[in-house]
Amino acid sequence: MRLPICWLLGLVWILGTGVAADPAGAVQVRSGFVEVDGGRLFYEVAGEGLAAVLIHDGLLHRETWDEQFPALADGFKLIRYDRRGYGRSSRPERPFSNLADLERLFQELKIGKACLIGSSAGGGLAVDFALRHPEQVTGLILVGAVVSGLGFTEHFQTRGGRFGPADMSDAAALRKYFISDPYSVSPANPAARERVKALMEANPQNLDPAHRRLHRDEARSSLRQLSELRVPALILVGEDDIPDVHAHAGAINAGIAGSERVVIPQAGHLLPLEQPVRFNELAIRFLRGADFWRIFYSQGPKAAAEVFERLLAARPGEPPATEAHLNREGYRYLLAGRVTEAVALFQLCVLAYPDSANAPDSLGEAFLMQGKYDDARKNYQRSLDLNPGNANARQMLARIDEAAAVRPEVRQAAAEAAADWVLVPGGTCRMGNTTVTDEAIKATMDNPPREVTLKPFYLMSREVTNAQYLEFCLATGHHLPEFWGMARHRSGPDYPDHPVIGVSWEDARDYVKWRGWRLPTEAEWESAARGGLTEKKFPNGDEVSPAVANTAPDGIGTKPVGSYPANGYGLFDMAGNVAEWVSDSYDRDYYRTGPAQDSPGPEKGKFRVIRGGGWHSGPSCCRVFYRNARSANLVDFNLGFRCAKDAPPGMAGAPAR
Repeated sequence: MRLPICWLLGLVWILGTGVAADPAGAVQVRSGFVEVDGGRLFYEVAGEGLAAVLIHDGLLHRETWDEQFPALADGFKLIRYDRRGYGRSSRPERPFSNLADLERLFQELKIGKACLIGSSAGGGLAVDFALRHPEQVTGLILVGAVVSGLGFTEHFQTRGGRFGPADMSDAAALRKYFISDPYSVSPANPAARERVKALMEANPQNLDPAHRRLHRDEARSSLRQLSELRVPALILVGEDDIPDVHAHAGAINAGIAGSERVVIPQAGHLLPLEQPVRFNELAIRFLRGADFWRIFYSQGPKAAAEVFERLLAARPGEPPATEAHLNREGYRYLLAGRVTEAVALFQLCVLAYPDSANAPDSLGEAFLMQGKYDDARKNYQRSLDLNPGNANARQMLARIDEAAAVRPEVRQAAAEAAADWVLVPGGTCRMGNTTVTDEAIKATMDNPPREVTLKPFYLMSREVTNAQYLEFCLATGHHLPEFWGMARHRSGPDYPDHPVIGVSWEDARDYVKWRGWRLPTEAEWESAARGGLTEKKFPNGDEVSPAVANTAPDGIGTKPVGSYPANGYGLFDMAGNVAEWVSDSYDRDYYRTGPAQDSPGPEKGKFRVIRGGGWHSGPSCCRVFYRNARSANLVDFNLGFRCAKDAPPGMAGAPAR
């Protein structure tokens, strides 16, 4: 059943409110009216400090915040008002805009900046205001909020078959239904339902259909703009609220970076009145921490840490951010490669939650990614002390200690054995793209045919693995690779036999230097990749297929090294799996001008050469003569390396398999 759009908009307009007892008079309240185009708005102000504007939903009026107004005014400046047609504000007599009314309220009350706390459609209004005036919004608390641009199901439109279009034009029918609506108030809160009934019966003007008929706001889709918001946001939804509202909460949470979503048990759509203690606790913590998150996102971790520590010192035992939020944001930064920010958040989590075993465990992981292994060890040990059953902390401590205990000569002997060296024969090798015969085309290529004479050398039969690279990091304090610990990239200790990725040319250089080896030259790499074949495009012939190489479009990530057939020299993955750094700087004309004997590569250049193609590369990039180049500090999920070393003088150069 497709319902009229005017009815659906009306339903969205009225849904969502809260009910509460009258304020006990504990705070001094200043009230008045703000003149707006064609009417006036009633408002109340209480408290001092950071400003917060309370925006009610579509059933009731400002009294929906009765439980919040005195509680939050003890430490903050609270402003609540009746939207046009509600409570003591004037009834609309001509078209009007809720957004324009809120803008006027800010102007007349000289509200420079404020946190917006909006319920249901009031939450949607808060989002719209924040998108239009981001400089005036310090934070958002969105309660059962809906956002424009996301539709509604038939279940929502009919309230599960309990409600129809005809009811929208009858204020009495509206009131009767929403007093008993199972989604507005949880069955666990009969007192809240009685409060809803009393407020609705005392304020029949709130449900006047004229509100909806005369309201005009510009057509918009705020859903698509949520990513533009750079303010802290707390998204609250009652566990028993209607499913569409949960969907909207999830969409808002996904759209606003760094937002926190909390589901409140034993609450429906009117959770500020159903669970006022829990709501106030979360709101006060958010308001206290809003400055911290705002400064963190705008000025960075150092400035934000000072704010966090000051707030914590002012109220010991009441951290301005939850452990879950700090931890979640820390991992969001960690997975994005912004390790400094992740470390800062995990350090604050350890400071604020000293009895948590999870906080130092997370900090230990971040320190590992920075290459600070002593700091990582201390935090993993602290986590284990707090929770002796923490298997992850125990495992990481063992790995760190094992790496530190191995004598260098033993480590090197094991590395030599694991390298599985292949002796690549010396002699003259025909390189470059030998498939092109047109001289005019050759003149434009960076890889025209050439002959190079090389000495025999050793090359690792397989690409350097995660396990091999981790040993280097643990022994030297070198930072872990980009993408480390990300399962979708098969990176980290859980994938020991996969090729290491997320390493720059500089990282590869440091690794081979530590091992006492080197990177192959570009000429050595191509000679080895050809595997003794001549005039062929790929290491195993003129064709590449999923049976012989891990390449696009069939590749979906790295595979354990050596998973595909070796070439004629016994070398694996010379096409596909990961592209590979070589030692040379890039020179477009080097195949024309470089020396024919041993060809060490250009002395200098802006970029470093990459060869071989990877799982994310198309077949053309995996040809043995294809050249690529990038900055020496580039990292990529499709890029790794393998090692080479000189063969002793007098080696015969016969290939070994």
